[in-house]
Amino acid sequence: MSSPKDHHYVPRSFFKPWANKILKVLVYERKNGVVLPPYRQSTKSICVQTGLYSYTTTVKEEQRNAIEQKLFSFVDTNGANVLRKLLEQDGVVKLTNQDRYYFAVFLNSLRIRTPESIRYNTQNTEKVLRESLKQNDPKLQEKDIEEVLEGQTLAQWAEKNHPAVLENTGHNLIAEFIIDEKFVTRIMDMYWVVVKRTSDITNLLTSDRPLVLIGNLKDSNLGFALAISPERVFIATSRPESISGVLKFAPKKFIHEMNKSTIQQAKNKAFAIDKSHELWFFERRLGRLHGILPWTETEKR
Repeated sequence: MSSPKDHHYVPRSFFKPWANKILKVLVYERKNGVVLPPYRQSTKSICVQTGLYSYTTTVKEEQRNAIEQKLFSFVDTNGANVLRKLLEQDGVVKLTNQDRYYFAVFLNSLRIRTPESIRYNTQNTEKVLRESLKQNDPKLQEKDIEEVLEGQTLAQWAEKNHPAVLENTGHNLIAEFIIDEKFVTRIMDMYWVVVKRTSDITNLLTSDRPLVLIGNLKDSNLGFALAISPERVFIATSRPESISGVLKFAPKKFIHEMNKSTIQQAKNKAFAIDKSHELWFFERRLGRLHGILPWTETEKR
């Protein structure tokens, strides 16, 4: 229970619509700069990293996998339940407020639960700790922090006085960001629709970084797009008129643009239900925009 185990940063259940009867998806992978011919891989072994959310040995053994066991079991189970409902919808989304909350948290988790998020928070401990202190206590001033530190850096002070906190800062902040009330509410208040594919020419793709950010976090027109199956796309946007613009695309164009955005931001793997996509499509785009952290501005596509 407490030993490091395989942690999925995109839940296995999310990929089920793309999987065959034995739960294997078709994988397009860029390796050493080259896109390999497609091959099948189990959903059990994609988007996974051993001990990704495990606390370090400074934390009691029985609590080491608390984030995975408590937070992500909640996020992923409820998210999967809502996804099943969305797979039956077309047009304006009809969900209860509770379901909207569950799915808003799920979307937010896809945005920031990645290995690079953990790495970023760990490598920027000093900056992250200062920001966290100020967010938790808005009245706290920089001079107050410096008085506590007594000439030490915040990282040095934390390492001396609270080593477990320092070593696990990245993990704790990921958990806090995912359930951040302000941002989750912002997603819940967006206009939600499901767009069903109306063209039989090709299918929608997904990837190891499936959530497409529309705009940036400071943008009043922030939105998200997520292929939830080979034939459906979930879209959340702050402005309903944005949906009108999307729906003006011809079906083939809409699928092409969604697939392009999805695989460009992938780390190195895209997933399909069949071989209806030409290899050159992946050779040109797979992973080309990866490296953009989920809370920074997106590049133009």
